[in-house]
Amino acid sequence: MRILNKYLGILTVLVFIVLVSGCISFEDDGNNYSAYGVSFNYPEGWYVTSDNETGSNMIFVSNGSSFNPTELQIQIVPNNGLSEKDALNQIKTSESPQGYQHISNTTLTINGKTAYQDNYIGHDPNSNVTMKISTIYFVKNENMYLILIQAPEKVFDQEKQNFEVIINSLKVQ
Repeated sequence: MRILNKYLGILTVLVFIVLVSGCISFEDDGNNYSAYGVSFNYPEGWYVTSDNETGSNMIFVSNGSSFNPTELQIQIVPNNGLSEKDALNQIKTSESPQGYQHISNTTLTINGKTAYQDNYIGHDPNSNVTMKISTIYFVKNENMYLILIQAPEKVFDQEKQNFEVIINSLKVQ
């Protein structure tokens, strides 16, 4: 029990240090998020965290449990002078999740821009669960926007409406 308390104390201190350092920030105005030139609404009970320490801005939206793999991620990457066509080609050739089977693709409109969506299914060896993943990508204002949606296959369709709340309200400035 003493060892458990010792490790729990160390873990608590580490989490506090990460939060204070600004590596992860919680930016929340009710169920609205706005930072890094994007804004969106998200469902009740979901949480947003963001990380701008990795060189590109990352936003994570999850349905409450830190151990639940149901989440939506937005990564914003400067396109470094690439044309929109070249940037989209670069994303398309690098975004396929390794070991997952491509099952469909479609296009949609996000904030007035055509976005491309690819859907995959595969086994996650870390959680030993079959996962469904959607990648959505588009280019706007000299940035590439990569959106990853993931959930266990058995709950993906149940969570679809929650994902759509975020995607349908996403605005890029």
